[in-house]
Amino acid sequence: MITRTIYKSFPLEYLGDHQDILLYDVFHHLQAYLLYPPHCGCEWLCSCDEMRQKIVLSLNMDFYDAAVERKENGDKLHAMRFLFDIPETTFCRLQYTKAYPSWLIHKELQRRERDNLFKSLEHLIWTLLRLAKTNEVSSFNTPWASLKGAIQLILGDMPLKTKNGTQKPYFCGEKAYGKRFRDYKPICHFITAMEMVKTSSPINTPDQIKRFLSIAEWLKTRLLAVQTMNVKNERLFLQENFFSLPDWIQLDKVDLPLEPFEGKLKEINEMIESEFEKQTKVWEIREA
Repeated sequence: MITRTIYKSFPLEYLGDHQDILLYDVFHHLQAYLLYPPHCGCEWLCSCDEMRQKIVLSLNMDFYDAAVERKENGDKLHAMRFLFDIPETTFCRLQYTKAYPSWLIHKELQRRERDNLFKSLEHLIWTLLRLAKTNEVSSFNTPWASLKGAIQLILGDMPLKTKNGTQKPYFCGEKAYGKRFRDYKPICHFITAMEMVKTSSPINTPDQIKRFLSIAEWLKTRLLAVQTMNVKNERLFLQENFFSLPDWIQLDKVDLPLEPFEGKLKEINEMIESEFEKQTKVWEIREA
């Protein structure tokens, strides 16, 4: 769960009165995980959690300092200091922001965006959901999907670079798709939602953060319904696989269109129909 232990010491009513502050805090936590993914792969002496804490504090400090410059009312500033767990002294605040300055955070995020790391992951998750939808509305009548199937659907038989040298920017190899999925699996629904929302406008207001988190929650619900194509009919995602939001974050209900792959749907139905015809002929021969 993306939350702070300190929140437990506040009444729910107080947390409800300061939703805007909490939304920014959650968003800053997610940005830290974008730079230092949940499954970091560090084999020993991992400092990722410490770096995430520095990133969150640096982003929160910038937000707090901007509020001071805007001369926000004292009650709101007081709430920010407590909910963001900001150090009391100016000296401590300066040392923390120097440890991981916000300009470096944004530079690192922009570099990952230029490399299409998050865009490729969004494409993979959305393909996975559409593949499950395709199988659900087909004669299979089950939301089957697999990571390998989604990657194959993305890449197909087309080489990464076509004859004229063009390449879709979020295309990468099968191994790279798999690694990105493993690294970011607990927050893949957040990354997908973030990429969807920021195409229309940057995420920098409480309403935009709330919409982004609401879409992420809808995506998580859809991903939890995906089943693997094996005998046990297991789920591809379990609730414990995901980072969840604290209960006091109030989200909107979202229902987005999820279209099946028409070509794949036709292929599946034709295959099932062909197999049915074969079986029918076998039965007719046996009864003759």
